[in-house]
Amino acid sequence: MLYLGLVVAFLILYGAGRPAIGGLFLWRAGEFGALSDIVAHQQEFGAKYGSALHDDEFAYKLELATVRRAEIMAFGSSRMLQFREQLFSASFTNTGRAMSSLDEGNEFLAALPADARPQVMIIGVDPWWFNPNRLAYTPRRPRLVWDMGMVQRVSDWVLDAKISIGDIWRVAVLGDRTNDLTHYDSIGVAAIIRATGYRADGSRDYGQRYFDGDPTFDDRNFANTLARLPIGDGPFEFGDTAAPERLGQFDKMLETLASMGITPVVILPPYSERLLAAMAAMPGAYDYVADVRAYVAGLAVESYDFLDPELIGADDCEFVDGFHGGEIVYQRMLVHMVEQHPTSVLAPLIDLDQLRTSIAAGQGRALSPASAAEYAGIEADFLRLGCPKANP
Repeated sequence: MLYLGLVVAFLILYGAGRPAIGGLFLWRAGEFGALSDIVAHQQEFGAKYGSALHDDEFAYKLELATVRRAEIMAFGSSRMLQFREQLFSASFTNTGRAMSSLDEGNEFLAALPADARPQVMIIGVDPWWFNPNRLAYTPRRPRLVWDMGMVQRVSDWVLDAKISIGDIWRVAVLGDRTNDLTHYDSIGVAAIIRATGYRADGSRDYGQRYFDGDPTFDDRNFANTLARLPIGDGPFEFGDTAAPERLGQFDKMLETLASMGITPVVILPPYSERLLAAMAAMPGAYDYVADVRAYVAGLAVESYDFLDPELIGADDCEFVDGFHGGEIVYQRMLVHMVEQHPTSVLAPLIDLDQLRTSIAAGQGRALSPASAAEYAGIEADFLRLGCPKANP
């Protein structure tokens, strides 16, 4: 009866004092913490950071790289986020999403302190960076500060069933920031409620999506991705040829890395098979992609074209959406890099036998066996592609 009374009182307070309760919820969730404090907490406790308010990846990844000062760095857009530190024998940081364009990549390199520069940088190239019909640069939004609109967001999340009154009670009143999937310490609403966010090494965890329980996920059967193609919606704007000035811009980036003493390894991460097939069925719409593939193949530095997942033995069941591979896909890439190029700078930094064992056990899944073991559930066919999934 006491608990029921407390709940009723809380509901009354929530209705009458939404600004205070909503603000308390966001504050206790860690949404207003300084990035330096968030990164320090992650490094000490292995917490995951997933904000539902801030688009702060550039500043966050810069802080992460500065603190970790790793020997190996994965660099690029969100399509680089499935490389994890467990794959390497040297220290590693994933700065995926710090480079959503060539201009932003150059800004990150200029801001990276000299003592935080890696020895090896795996750079993921997105074909659309070189499409002249796509904006070369989109200014970053500043990290948000408290305003009443945030309180309204909390109310909207409740109405949309993205969070519950019980979630607000648990976080705002009890200060509980764990989630049912992992029971790890979490920072930010997305990490607490959906178990999605960045691990301490900067890699991305998709949480509830793996178990078909994420109400925000809209790419089942790749519906969202494929719907963009007929209308040329970003990042799949139509394009005939790659922009020479942007290819030259990447050349200059490689020169900058050489001047910094950083050895680059350039890769084209894969699209899903269904996405590639749909693009091929639109003759002329995406001809610029062939230019980008030829450019990457001709680079003087170590480079690999994995745009077609069949090249590495991957299939769509191993993706997390139409153009983001899962962990097994990225493990396959590492294996193929060293198999194609035994003298690769990465060869002494990875354990091929361990990776092959992981791939064999995790085939057809987005999660590797090691990551799957961190969860209370079993990976589902969350893409609704008819993928057979079972416990590794």
